[in-house]
Amino acid sequence: MSDKTTSKGWFRSALSKLNRVMSEDMSEYDEDADYDTRVKLPEWQLAALKKRKRDQKCQQK
Repeated sequence: MSDKTTSKGWFRSALSKLNRVMSEDMSEYDEDADYDTRVKLPEWQLAALKKRKRDQKCQQK
């Protein structure tokens, strides 16, 4: 019976470590950005998003 608990504990520990490794890295996340800065976009699309963000800031002022 103790072998089952030990193997269960090992399995849970391995899953926990795997989950931590596979979790999404949010260190570069910017809440104020209008788009996800972690995704590599084509230059034309990035320019359009930046222009839209600038226009929105100008309208708020």
